[in-house]
Amino acid sequence: MVSVLNKLNKNFLFFDGAMGTMLQISGLKTGELPEELNIRKPEVVYNIHKKYLEAGSDIISANTFGANRLKFNNSSYTVEEIISVAVKTAKKSTEGLKDKYVALDIGPIGTLLSPLGTLSFNEAYDIFKEQITAGANAGADIILFETMTDIYELKAAILAAKENSKLPVLATMSFQDNGRTFTGTDVATFVSVAEGLSVDVLGVNCSLGPNQLQPIVDDILKYSSIPVMVQANAGLPKYHNNTAYYDIEPIEYSHEINIMAKKGVAIFGGCCGTTPEYIKSIVNSLAGLKPLEISKKHFTTTTSSSKTVFLGDEVKIIGERINPTGKKRLKEALIENNLDYIIREAIFQQDTGSDILDINVGLPDVYEKEMMKKIITEVQSVVSLPLQIDSANYDVIEAAARIYNGKPIINSVNGKKESMEKIFPIVKKYGALVVALTLN
Repeated sequence: MVSVLNKLNKNFLFFDGAMGTMLQISGLKTGELPEELNIRKPEVVYNIHKKYLEAGSDIISANTFGANRLKFNNSSYTVEEIISVAVKTAKKSTEGLKDKYVALDIGPIGTLLSPLGTLSFNEAYDIFKEQITAGANAGADIILFETMTDIYELKAAILAAKENSKLPVLATMSFQDNGRTFTGTDVATFVSVAEGLSVDVLGVNCSLGPNQLQPIVDDILKYSSIPVMVQANAGLPKYHNNTAYYDIEPIEYSHEINIMAKKGVAIFGGCCGTTPEYIKSIVNSLAGLKPLEISKKHFTTTTSSSKTVFLGDEVKIIGERINPTGKKRLKEALIENNLDYIIREAIFQQDTGSDILDINVGLPDVYEKEMMKKIITEVQSVVSLPLQIDSANYDVIEAAARIYNGKPIINSVNGKKESMEKIFPIVKKYGALVVALTLN
């Protein structure tokens, strides 16, 4: 499957367009679960795949966008059944065709993660794991996470993919015209976190038409060192006689795509409102062009879910007041589980100019791993600064890095073999920065 990504060196890659739009055209009724048609009317889904392949798509997305256990809680079909049939139907549509691939398409769960919602990080991970396992077993070639608006949810999804399959992972988020997602993540933060978690491709989809997405695309290309993909809407939805339609025609759509390609975007498809005509138009528009060479960017960043701090150009201040060494009142607060005191310390440091906050809760009288996770979660719910995970305990560092919402700094590693063998895999897996102590 690596070959599909290797093709990017010489050719653009084309996804399909909007499955939902095509299902509606094919008679999907209001209130119906689109994914149930994989079982009840597989010929409808198959024919849609064929139309996109005929239009020039290299990769088609299985009809699995919303196939998760929460959405299908009251369905007569299981998630595994839905996904297995969807992937196999998509694979069947590519039979006899050369270099065509099937993506396991996974969208947001539909319930916000804590602290914005009620779903825990681990619950989200388990939901994605179920989808990924079913899709991989059914023969999907790649995994596409799309229309994500919560970077924390996306992190759970990427970890589930990396830990439960060997398939390439593509990830796109949906941005509003203010340059942020619905939950507040900006482009630099998205790229820093997604690249750190080792996705193979990242980009933007949905929410806006291709012309409105141009500034977002510019920012993604500025920061990304890996291939970039775009699946824009066919403009913005409008309504006539209670029927939605989109205001950009295929020729205008492909014109904007052509501009993106010349900037450096390498993978294209379509989202809401796009049909095979749009895919055919962009394929024709890029005929004769080749993707630009992807350049390595050299940004050193740490992030929260909504703020990126760039390191290297000027001095940054790391607030270290949440560290019990020599701080009697903080020691008491940790022992007493007085989170209000710790949160006030975090807010105070943010208000007085800290760029990053160090979190250290190591005390003999405290269960450090659970306290670290609890403090990180609470602090991240009230301050927007990136955090530095500070512990001498490797298990604590990994547990904290896993549930951290963003790209953390790990404090620290030294030249001892044991330290490097324990810390570097954590840094690599969770895409963190690390403080290196020059001693052994």
